[in-house]
Amino acid sequence: MKIRNGFTLIELLVVISIIALLIGILLPTLGTARQTARQMGSNTQLRGIHQANVVFAQGNKTGGGDGWFAGLSPSGDIAEEPPATATYTVAGPRALTMPRHRYALLLEDNAFTPEYIISPVDEDAVEATGGDVVAINFSYCMSSLGNNTGSDGYASVVNPFDPQSTGRILGWGETLSASEPVLSDINTGQGLNTVSSFWTEEDSGQWEGGVVMNDNSVSFSSSHLVENTRFSNFVTIPEDNLFFDGDLDADGNNARPDGKNALLVFGQGVEGRDQDRLNRRD
Repeated sequence: MKIRNGFTLIELLVVISIIALLIGILLPTLGTARQTARQMGSNTQLRGIHQANVVFAQGNKTGGGDGWFAGLSPSGDIAEEPPATATYTVAGPRALTMPRHRYALLLEDNAFTPEYIISPVDEDAVEATGGDVVAINFSYCMSSLGNNTGSDGYASVVNPFDPQSTGRILGWGETLSASEPVLSDINTGQGLNTVSSFWTEEDSGQWEGGVVMNDNSVSFSSSHLVENTRFSNFVTIPEDNLFFDGDLDADGNNARPDGKNALLVFGQGVEGRDQDRLNRRD
């Protein structure tokens, strides 16, 4: 009797078909798992940046009061520009209210390494190596410290209810509040109506990203609208836009029905971008 030692063509095709089917089933699962791992890694970095600010605040206070995060002086005013002899610096007084100033201070303090402030999905970011820290060196935005319209040219806690001069400055410290969003992935879109992030299609109107509250809790949100935010003694906003600053009256109440509390800035303007980031589109 003749013994067969090989596979027939049909058997081989069946095996190949089964393998292809299994690959087709597993690939989406592997892609989802990889995306989830990136999201978790990014959120871990966001939480670490907040923790670095909490540590910074321990030595950045006056008397027995709560400390202020990087970017504010021990008295709660806008901190001075880093000296020219510092490894990490910023260019111009306008930068003192921007996140790049705060990143420069934290990098100078060795709070983390330059790659730590770059998102796992920010493919064209460049690590800061010294000198002026600019938008291309980081992927995460921070709570607003206001615009340079105060009497001294900078924001100040003296007038906490003027959003044009203070933004959310009272929340940039050791409040440990679960209702204060202080860090997140940036808005890469052209404006408030065309928001986007590194996790979504650019200018798609869809934003996703990590959001850190001031109690160090972090979540990956599928929207730039967050529920029930409240800064200091401002009113609570049921649904707040992370990248929009509404009007507040002298009592800290909303001066218009659609007023908002949150304003997380990346660079210049409420959209959370500056020219360095815009240049990356070209």
